[in-house]
Amino acid sequence: MLLTEISTDDFLSAVEEHEKWANSYLKWDKNNPHIGLFLRERYVRDAILDNRMLMGLHLIGCFFKNVTFNKCDFGSADLFATTFENCTFTGCDFGKADLNHGNYIAADFSGSSCIKADFSYSNLMFADFTNCDLMWAWFIDTDLRFSTLENANLHGTRFSETKLYSTTKFHLASIDKILVKDVFLDLGGGGEQFSGLDALSTIAILPKSE
Repeated sequence: MLLTEISTDDFLSAVEEHEKWANSYLKWDKNNPHIGLFLRERYVRDAILDNRMLMGLHLIGCFFKNVTFNKCDFGSADLFATTFENCTFTGCDFGKADLNHGNYIAADFSGSSCIKADFSYSNLMFADFTNCDLMWAWFIDTDLRFSTLENANLHGTRFSETKLYSTTKFHLASIDKILVKDVFLDLGGGGEQFSGLDALSTIAILPKSE
């Protein structure tokens, strides 16, 4: 796939225009276009975004490298099949965002809210979800090997055919209504499958019954 690089300045300018669209959309402006910033097969690198409104952002097949997102709002964003290399998303909001088929190896999501976010079919090896709210998030056929889930809220979270291998155990904030079905617990991520809280207990110290 041939990517077209967009300069940092042009990307930040596009984000500013997107924020105008998002604010107008929130006010139900009938003249507002249906979609905001849409990037397909673009390469973005070496950018820092603080407290930016990225709600409704659409990405397809993009590549982000060395980009920092701090306290940004990705609500209902669609980040389909996009790669984020050496990127951080600290304290961000991914409510109802679609992050499926993506590549987030070693991404730092610490302190982010990912309520009802969809991480299905994505590579999240070595990702950091410390202190994240993953309530009702979906991890269907997702690679979470070596990821950190310390103090994560897994209320209603869906793990199905997920690769969950870890060499350490995490303390979890909540597991109420969680679904753990047919997950892989081996290093290779393709061995015997397990279901239920017993499977989860191999990588985490479960909270007391809620």
